[in-house]
Amino acid sequence: MRKSILAMFVVMIALFAVACGGNTAKGNSTGNEPGNTACGGGGCAPAKADPEAQWKALHKKDAEWVMVMGGAMMQKTKVVSVDGTKAKTKSWTFMGTKDPKWEGDGTDGEAEYKKAEGGEAKPDPKWKELGKGTDKVAGVDCDWVEGEYDGKKMKTWTATKFGLVAKSEMDGKVNMELVEFKEGK
Repeated sequence: MRKSILAMFVVMIALFAVACGGNTAKGNSTGNEPGNTACGGGGCAPAKADPEAQWKALHKKDAEWVMVMGGAMMQKTKVVSVDGTKAKTKSWTFMGTKDPKWEGDGTDGEAEYKKAEGGEAKPDPKWKELGKGTDKVAGVDCDWVEGEYDGKKMKTWTATKFGLVAKSEMDGKVNMELVEFKEGK
């Protein structure tokens, strides 16, 4: 049952991100990294962001972050090792949002930075920007953008230094939020 709920939630987030576009090519990833934006090709990332520098800042050994997703579960991701543009990660999922118990061996993952091909991404024509600003999420400096996509209001906070989507809302409801972050070495 837990795996079914987790799988459905992961699919929901993936469909949300794919439907709204992204701004860099992706290989295997932890799913929440530079370029995995939720509001249209380049619409969420800071205008002067360097995706490769963000990827390298996020993917340092022992970096870890915890996200609350859908208000129903938490996921912890830890960078285990980095070799050039490839990183090995471990993730743990906890059903619930209080007193998580990160048990077991976790799930192995891999993140790889690949340069986007074909020039700069163009914003999705369905995306209508309503505002931009800066804020902190879990103590991390973020740039945020608010807009409308297919009649749904969305707001996404992206960690300026790391390119990590730190929080996202749809129609005023938080569907994902960074609650802990530890920078790696």
